Amino acid sequence: MEQVRISGDGNIHFRLRFNTRHAGTNLYWRVFIGDREYLASGIKCMVPTSSDASFDEQAGEMKYNIAGVCREFLIDENGLALFR
Repeated sequence: MEQVRISGDGNIHFRLRFNTRHAGTNLYWRVFIGDREYLASGIKCMVPTSSDASFDEQAGEMKYNIAGVCREFLIDENGLALFR
């Protein structure tokens, strides 16, 4: 799996949602940062999180998420998404 790393001086706002269309893959989680979506097999949050709701244009309905702010986001070679 391709690794992803986002870090910087600013805050990274993220939303997490279960991937109901994982279709037998191990990519159970959808991570939204800005306009980008990343798929992950697991999640490790080392920052505070809270519940959140957002309107999904593609689905045409409200979706419910776990949201937070981190300074670093990465997905390792095993698909684990880490927020710190």
